Amino acid sequence: MSTYIIFGSIFITVFMFSVTIMNVLRQKTDNYTNKLHDIKSYQSRYQPKAIDITKPAIEKDKKISPKIEKIITSVGQLYSTNEEKLSKIRKSLLYAGYRKEQHLRNYIGIRISSAIVFTVLYIYLGIISNRMAGSFFTMIPLMTLMGYLLPQAFLNAQIRKRQEQIGSSLADALDLLVTCVEAGMGLNAAILKVGQELHMRCKQLSEEFILVNQEMRTGFTREKALRNLSDRNKIQDLRILVSAIIMADRMGSSIAQTLRTHSDSLRTRIRQRVEEQAAKAGIKMLFPLVLFILPALMIVMLGPGFLQIMRTFNETPK
Repeated sequence: MSTYIIFGSIFITVFMFSVTIMNVLRQKTDNYTNKLHDIKSYQSRYQPKAIDITKPAIEKDKKISPKIEKIITSVGQLYSTNEEKLSKIRKSLLYAGYRKEQHLRNYIGIRISSAIVFTVLYIYLGIISNRMAGSFFTMIPLMTLMGYLLPQAFLNAQIRKRQEQIGSSLADALDLLVTCVEAGMGLNAAILKVGQELHMRCKQLSEEFILVNQEMRTGFTREKALRNLSDRNKIQDLRILVSAIIMADRMGSSIAQTLRTHSDSLRTRIRQRVEEQAAKAGIKMLFPLVLFILPALMIVMLGPGFLQIMRTFNETPK
């Protein structure tokens, strides 16, 4: 009887722990919770004031102190490389939404500082634990490399997250753009209006549209501003939209009809992608099913019988 109580306690503990972890992860990834949080923060910070289109696009909030940023920038200035590699890094930062030239030096300084911190921390832990062996010294280059590559992995994650957010909001932005153009607004005014109204749906795409309007106000042609929008975002649907608008503008065709056609085509592509992901779900579920669910199911089904057999063999004959 005590064996069943132990297994039952373990099962209840693991179950409650799993439910708690899943609930925490669901709250962090729930779109509705995130949207409500964004609405509350937006109303408390920006609602009383109107959006000023003459100001630069909203930059990312600073999360480090000026002293630490100055040290990181100084470390980044010590690193020198060819212009081609700097151009690739600058483009990656641009895809993640970091547009200032200062962000380039900060990123390089963070990579170098991270490599140094990982190495020094590993050496310190090795000294206090008295593990100064041959394998310890072979791990130092690996720790340095891991510290150097960790900011790049974080940047790639930021790029993927930003692309997903813009891609998921592009269809709604295009529908709103079609509505504005068909209502009689010019394309420039429609882009500005969509950028202002889209802040609650997708902050990143709203900033991009407002930046396009700012570039056109400062003297850029519409084609140049739209191509800059395409270059700043590595999103295929957005590049197709920019190409369609530029082609319609050159040929003199109806912008509203072009946007309406592209909106229908974008909805079709989104539906096809969802269907493709749904078709892959069965194959993706096969591995966790075989590795986790089936072994647990076999334990639940065969465990009591196995315990009964062991109890029968352990009984001493009278």
